[in-house]
Amino acid sequence: MIFTSILLFLVIYHLEFDNMEENINISLRKRGSKMINLKHHIFVCASCRVNGMQKGMCFSKESVKVVQKFMEEVEDRDLINEVMVTNTGCLGVCNKGPIVVVYPEGTWYGNVTLDDVERIMDEHIEGGKVVEELVI
Repeated sequence: MIFTSILLFLVIYHLEFDNMEENINISLRKRGSKMINLKHHIFVCASCRVNGMQKGMCFSKESVKVVQKFMEEVEDRDLINEVMVTNTGCLGVCNKGPIVVVYPEGTWYGNVTLDDVERIMDEHIEGGKVVEELVI
């Protein structure tokens, strides 16, 4: 039973990341091959761990969809040359996931939902003001 659950989790995880990888490749093609000077880099925890057992907390709370939503917002707002979105491995604060970190400020947001993505884009990325209610 445990093996079946783990296998099912890995299959779903793999399918979600195949779709996300395709979105990342499309985004990179739009940017071109040269380096750009980004204004913001958004990192979203996707629950990957190199060592130890995956808890999958952020993943189970739709972090992959959060990554995809950020990518859509960046593209819709024509910020593709100013903002990059990257999924990460485990950031170590699983109980507050999904975690989003925005650089260069180094602002950490916790328990980010799909609805919060638009707010972070509006207030922080475009407005320059940290969304204090989401900061951890």
